[in-house]
Amino acid sequence: MQNIGFVKLHRKIRDNPIFWKPYYLVVFIHIMLDVEFQDCKKPLRGDLIDLRAGEGLFFQKEIADKFGIAIGTVSNILKKLNSENIIEIKTNCKYTIIGLVNWELYQGTLETTIENEMKTE
Repeated sequence: MQNIGFVKLHRKIRDNPIFWKPYYLVVFIHIMLDVEFQDCKKPLRGDLIDLRAGEGLFFQKEIADKFGIAIGTVSNILKKLNSENIIEIKTNCKYTIIGLVNWELYQGTLETTIENEMKTE
């Protein structure tokens, strides 16, 4: 993943309980920053993995090591974000794909974002 570009972070995040839980927030923002911004194929251990915009390949151990969080805590955070319909998780024996629910709603063009906000208010 290259360190270029940006993501939009809506001010409404302060209304979500994860905003007030530092580990939850750091994992969520990490996911936001590392998902793909457009559909692509990623190589992984000899396979090509299809990813849609808003999805990324993740490994719980890497997240745990990166932020100094116990792997069990990372697992619980991902389960909670999934149960709150913030992320979608697809897991198999080789990897985990995490997708941000409503990716296009929040990360789309400015015009799309404004249109969607007007529809939800």
